[in-house]
Amino acid sequence: MVVVAVAVAVVVVVVVAVVVAVAVVVAVAAVVAVVVVVFVAVGLRKVHEMKNPTKKPVSSSKPVSSSKPFAGLPFGVGDAVLIRTVTMIQVGRVRTIGPDFIVLDDASWVADTGRFGECLASGSMNEVERCPAWCMVGRGAIVDMFPWQHPLPQVTK
Repeated sequence: MVVVAVAVAVVVVVVVAVVVAVAVVVAVAAVVAVVVVVFVAVGLRKVHEMKNPTKKPVSSSKPVSSSKPFAGLPFGVGDAVLIRTVTMIQVGRVRTIGPDFIVLDDASWVADTGRFGECLASGSMNEVERCPAWCMVGRGAIVDMFPWQHPLPQVTK
């Protein structure tokens, strides 16, 4: 009698385990199906937007050369700025604002600002190298940008 009860209990446990495993597999399959449907829908929407653009794309061949800010930027052509990029720091006067770049005249590469806050407040820098002419900064590389309210560096130091 005890053996039969144990056997029945084992069978019940196995059946419950199988039912739970099947339920988990079904739930995972449902989640995967939803994710696939969402990705397909988003992909189809993107393809539709590419084939039927609602906005005219911005031409990258014509830089903006006006004194008004480009795309809502708080600076314009003629402003002196300090630009920190992912690898370097440049200071100069904005000549051109393009969709992918900013051209600086009277530019310098700043190798060492010293205390950054003091550099911005007083214009002091520990190490600066003048550019021979202009320099172009990729807008995608810009980390932050500041107005430069001091004379631009004129000598390499």
